[in-house]
Amino acid sequence: FIQELANIPDPKTVREALSSAVASRYIVCVEEGIFHPDPNSRRPATYAVNWLRAAEKSESGSKNPAGKEQFKKTSSSGSENPAVKQFRKPSNEKTETKDSLKQQVAVAASLKSLRETGFDEPTAQRLSAIATTDQIQQQIDWLPRRTVSQNRLGMLRKAIEENWSEPDRPPDIRAVLESRREREDQQSQKQAVQDAKTTQQKQRRIDRWKHLEQVWHELSASKQKRIEAVAYARQHSDTLRRLFQTSEKQRLRECLRQLDSNQSG
Repeated sequence: FIQELANIPDPKTVREALSSAVASRYIVCVEEGIFHPDPNSRRPATYAVNWLRAAEKSESGSKNPAGKEQFKKTSSSGSENPAVKQFRKPSNEKTETKDSLKQQVAVAASLKSLRETGFDEPTAQRLSAIATTDQIQQQIDWLPRRTVSQNRLGMLRKAIEENWSEPDRPPDIRAVLESRREREDQQSQKQAVQDAKTTQQKQRRIDRWKHLEQVWHELSASKQKRIEAVAYARQHSDTLRRLFQTSEKQRLRECLRQLDSNQSG
């Protein structure tokens, strides 16, 4: 009767409203109801408004009417809102339903991503149950940046289970090219310095050799003979001695070398 009178389609809401009203002492149960398999033996419960008695009014000394004071009482939870406001359950149920649907969609998306990555159905279900959709997608996106030796799925599974942190990002290609260009420029500069030193050394040797030739030709024949004899004695093999005797160019080179040694000493 109360459900029909209040036009509340949900019996659960009616039961919770009655329980809350009784707990708040707004109403009292006058006669307990009976639920029986036989419809003829069933009897509904009877409730009545819990009016304050006159004796309780006089003892309390309150100037407010009993009924007015009764309905100003807060709920047992300490809330200032009347207990009736607690009965608005359907909206909460709708919110819970929407949240549940969103969660189901997210789990389905995670399962699809894991299956497309290569996991079998049981493994995909287990991983989607222990990690959020964002965590799973992040680990999938980060996998190419990790150093994978052999088992790619094994590393991804462990990364999802342990929620690994993001790996280091690869260096920017422009920065890599700029760094390479700087190294090449430095190497080119070093090579240029080395080439310049080599050229200077060669030029010094050429100038020294020309000077020795000039000095050689200015020597007397006797001095040339003495230098030639010492140079021949320093040839340590028959082949070099034979070449010294048969090649004018080789003999002059060895004599100039001996002359340079004499001047340096």
